[in-house]
Amino acid sequence: MKQTLIHFSLSVFIVFSFFTSNAKTYYFSNNSGNDTRTSTQAQSQSTPWKTVAKLNSFMASIAAGDSILFKSGEVFYGSIIVAKSGSTSLPIIFSSYGSGSRPTITGFQTLTNWVSIGNGIYESYNSALGASLNMVTLNGNLQPMGRYPNITAANKGYLTFESHTANSITDQQLTSSTNWAGAELVVRPKRWILDRRTITAHSGSTLSYGTALTYNPYDNYGYFIQNSIKTLDQLGEWYYNSATKKVDAFFGGSSPSTFSFLASTVNTVVSVDHQNNVVFNNINFTGSNMKTFDLFYAQNIQILNCSVMYSGVDGIDASATDKLTLKATYFNYSNNIAVDLNYNCTNSSIRYNYIANTGMVAGMGLSGDGTYQAVTMVGNNNLAEYNTIYNTGATALRFTGGSSNVVKNNLINYFAMVKDDCGGIYTWASSGSSYTGQQITGNIVLNGIGAPEGTDKPGTGSSSGIYLDDNVANVNISANTSANCFKAGILLHNAFNITIKNNILFNNSTQLIMVHDIAMPNALLRNNIVTNNTFFAKTETQLTSTVSTLANDISLLGSMDNNYFCRPMDDNLSITSSCVISGVRTDRYHDLANWKSTYNLDKNSGKTPLIIPLYDVNSFSGSNKYPNGTFNSNISGLYTSPTSSWVNKLDGGTFQATNSFSTLDNYQVVINIGSISSSKNYILRFSAQASRDTLVTAYLQLNGSPYTRLSDIKIIPFTTQRTENEYLFTLPSNASSANIIFQTKCPKLNYWLDNVEFYDANVSVTDPDSYVFFQYNNSSSGKSFQLNGTYEDVAGNTYTNSIIIPAYSSVVLIKQTPANMLYTFEKSNHKDNLAFLRKAN
Repeated sequence: MKQTLIHFSLSVFIVFSFFTSNAKTYYFSNNSGNDTRTSTQAQSQSTPWKTVAKLNSFMASIAAGDSILFKSGEVFYGSIIVAKSGSTSLPIIFSSYGSGSRPTITGFQTLTNWVSIGNGIYESYNSALGASLNMVTLNGNLQPMGRYPNITAANKGYLTFESHTANSITDQQLTSSTNWAGAELVVRPKRWILDRRTITAHSGSTLSYGTALTYNPYDNYGYFIQNSIKTLDQLGEWYYNSATKKVDAFFGGSSPSTFSFLASTVNTVVSVDHQNNVVFNNINFTGSNMKTFDLFYAQNIQILNCSVMYSGVDGIDASATDKLTLKATYFNYSNNIAVDLNYNCTNSSIRYNYIANTGMVAGMGLSGDGTYQAVTMVGNNNLAEYNTIYNTGATALRFTGGSSNVVKNNLINYFAMVKDDCGGIYTWASSGSSYTGQQITGNIVLNGIGAPEGTDKPGTGSSSGIYLDDNVANVNISANTSANCFKAGILLHNAFNITIKNNILFNNSTQLIMVHDIAMPNALLRNNIVTNNTFFAKTETQLTSTVSTLANDISLLGSMDNNYFCRPMDDNLSITSSCVISGVRTDRYHDLANWKSTYNLDKNSGKTPLIIPLYDVNSFSGSNKYPNGTFNSNISGLYTSPTSSWVNKLDGGTFQATNSFSTLDNYQVVINIGSISSSKNYILRFSAQASRDTLVTAYLQLNGSPYTRLSDIKIIPFTTQRTENEYLFTLPSNASSANIIFQTKCPKLNYWLDNVEFYDANVSVTDPDSYVFFQYNNSSSGKSFQLNGTYEDVAGNTYTNSIIIPAYSSVVLIKQTPANMLYTFEKSNHKDNLAFLRKAN
């Protein structure tokens, strides 16, 4: 990256020298400059001007083609107000001269003259501070304001409110011993929203605020409190009193003089309002309280080979701006959005930039929708390509409100780290929109972490690699990689006319999700093309695909074919569907063959070429924890909610469960197994058969109130043919008494169980990483990667020792071993449960 930036800088100056051969150049040096010099003197490097204030006062005299150059390695304080335009062939240029590091334009001032006010808190006054304070650094690091509870507390420092009104929340655990009136409340009303409101009153367990939240909040969601001196208890935490222009900070037993404490005192570092044809090259811009760049009704603005750091709100805020070029620029530490093309921005080019740490502090970004994002593009014909985006609080790259936008060959890594229900790449459209020509192609999107803390389900996140939300249509999603996301690799939510082609989706909770729900009842899943994709679930609990609709219309979603549905650790039932049949919501699990036959989709699609064994049982210890599992003479030791009986069916005496009802309901068989331990592994084995094909779930549950589920849920196909089954259970906690639960919703059903065994086992659990090779290449040319053996891709092609991955693409391979090749052979010759086959071998 560094070599690219240097090369680009040299090429820029070659172009600029052609543009400016007959123009004037004005020099600025903070060290040797003097603002009393004439404009003629300032055209010499030996007699430069000194300050940004002098530049602004002279701005009216700047002409098209002129250059303003700042001395390399020096720091200039203030806000540049660009009040003149260049021309297409003769832009006005802001750049650098001399050797060394880039010059810096800053809005920071160092806070000094700290006065102790007790309890480790010191206070500093600065007359330059404004109506708010959004950006502070401590020893060069972004320093959040104080908050209660601290982010290091449980649940990432979120408290929980049980009820609310339009202008208050009530937390029954909150006391009035600390009165929080006047502090700032940060509320999470929805997964994707963080709202900031001033607390107008604190009465008992209720906090009141003046303006209603962006959305009516869900109860049992989270909040915290900030911007109060009462929150200061960790090194560097601060509070700002705008009335007194004083900053209070916690230093504990340390002296403030041993720290560098900077505060932003300039709202906007560069302002371009109704001006055109301006170039910024090779300059650092830092320390804005609000926006580093504010571009308003501007055209042909170029920001090249610069850095934009420590932006109190946004790095670049552009409205109604045409032909913005942003290239080879480094962004770091924007509290809200790094690049915000927020209204009617057209023909923009955002290329080869590195954007890091955007919206990473909860409560420091703005309220409402579309915040804590790295790049936002609103308008037509905008391009974002070859960018690297790391560490984003919410969505990394969002485009809306226009046609012909292209998102291509970007690397996005780690997003949805502060807010949830986000995408690495996200788009949304209003009802009735008719945008066309949208492309998402060749991107690598990784690690949608998810931020469930502060919701009613703090263990369940919702982040997707590529997320097409309500009413989106006419988007081509091709040749992307989306991996390691909490929810989906690709999510279509009330979207239609979408092409999904040649993508690799890997190690997401579900690889592809397509949903039509009540949020947009008229945005049906229609005319979608899903072809030549790889949906690769790395673990046995992940899914390859899920489709959910409001009617019995899944077969009408469009065309799906020539895809690979791969879950090598258990390729049974890796696809789910949910639809409404005759007024009843019907949820189904499918293997690929059943998916094809049920919905007439994916006729030529395939599945895993090699199967990976889930585990190996080394030995058993103790006796069967359900000693009557052979049912030789009775069915004692279990409880059933359907009718049950002892019959002669499988191996002599057999347990029979009978559900004679014709409506859906949960029917259970409950088997007590006594005490279980989180330090042990357990194996459940049984023989099964049913009067018709159905699905039965099995899990472990606490025997007694509150009947907590203790394990994950196993989805088990019961068929009209006898099957032998084996499942591994691990536990997060101990239980003095536990039950095995068999549960089904299938009406008019008989099923049979025999040979039920539940043992404490010494088990070697398979690490999928020892079998699965996933790698990506985000460079502009093919790259070779080493392999430690022979591998197969999803199509069955083999690779030994190395593989070349093309530019901006990825590969997922399965290692050939004697164990999994034998396992695959056995699988192809038996209809029994896969785990039992492994046991038999």
